[in-house]
Order: sequence, then structure tokens, then C-alpha cells
Amino acid sequence: MKKLITAIAIISLSAISYASAQIRVGTSVAWTNLDASGTETIKDTSVKTTGSSSADVLIPALFIEAGSEDRGFYIGIDYTDVAALESKSRDDGNTDTVDTDRGEQTAAADVESLMSIYAIKTLGDSGVFVKLGYAQADVITKEQLTSGTTYNNASIDGIVIGAGIQKQDDSGYFFRVAAEYIDYDSISLTGSEAGGTSTSYNKITADVDSTAFKISIGKAF
Repeated sequence: MKKLITAIAIISLSAISYASAQIRVGTSVAWTNLDASGTETIKDTSVKTTGSSSADVLIPALFIEAGSEDRGFYIGIDYTDVAALESKSRDDGNTDTVDTDRGEQTAAADVESLMSIYAIKTLGDSGVFVKLGYAQADVITKEQLTSGTTYNNASIDGIVIGAGIQKQDDSGYFFRVAAEYIDYDSISLTGSEAGGTSTSYNKITADVDSTAFKISIGKAF
């Protein structure tokens, strides 16, 4: 991922003509579908259970970009602090003194502090552009399990791919629409439980991806 960030920065900066250097700032809102799927390996038994969750959310963000108007090449950073994934529950039966892992199990998570660094290249004078970048987000776990197992939070990295169209007036104000996809790396979480041992921890592997339709407005200086 660090190599990708370095490559974006070098290509973008080398494409900037100082005579046409430009800063763009703005805000966006994205209709976003967050998909998460994973497998939990149950302690001691090694039994595996799979599940998935999906959520549609509106995600606002702020961004700033620097680049060359003549060459239509910009490097940018955007940031947002949302969004909750839908919680999932299952009932494993009434809890009793024999099996403390039985009962209602609820899994939930938030995706927070989403930041991306990216490069945008406009194709000719059409206003059509393509986008490539790197994203990072924090996954905040909010499980409620009768076993007492808890999972730590984690950070995930991903690749941003997008395309869209932008229209700008003579005063520098612009309007942009785009479709974007973020493919995050898989994550692995090991549960913890009071009194547990290294062989009695549940484990989860999961994937999170997002697809978004984004509308942005801003001003070029």
C-alpha cells in the first residue's frame, strides 16, 4: 500500500505545471453500500460458521486536491467518520449451566475514520475522469456474545477505483458525479475471554467492500 501512495504522489506531482497549478476544495455525499462477509471458527471445536451483513448509508466527506488544470491531473485526500454495518443476531437456544455458549448471539460493527489518498486524471476536454487511490478505515466491533468472547478493533486498507464526470464554470465552482468501488484487504480477529487459553479463543476472518454513487461540489483556486 505504501508503494501505491508513493506512486500516486510521484506521478501526480510530476504532472503539475507550476503555471497552471490549482487547488480544489469541496464536500461530497455518497450513497454507499457496505458489504461484510466472514467466517468464525469456534473455540475448542473448530466448528466454522459463516455470515454476511450489508448496509446502505449516506456518507458525507470533505476533500482537498492539488494539481494541474492544463494537464487535468490532481492528487487529493478525503475524510469521513461514519458508518454502521447492520447488526446480525442468531439464537443458539436458551443459556444453561451446561453450555454457556448458547443463547442469542449478536454481531455488529462500525466502519469509522475513512480516509483516502487518490489521483484523478481528466480525459481530454470532456470532463470525464478516472480515479485510483488507497483507502484506510477503522472497524469498531460491537458484538454481544453469550460466551463472553470479545474482539478487538482493527484497521483495514483498500484500493479505490472510480470514474465520473465533472463540470466547472468560469468562476471555478464545479459539480461532480462519480461511481466508486473500494476493495479492502481481509482482516483476521482473535477473540478474548476471561479465563481462556490460547486454544479456547474464537477466531474471525472477514472481508469488507464498498460501492458508492458520489455527488460532489467545490471551488477551484
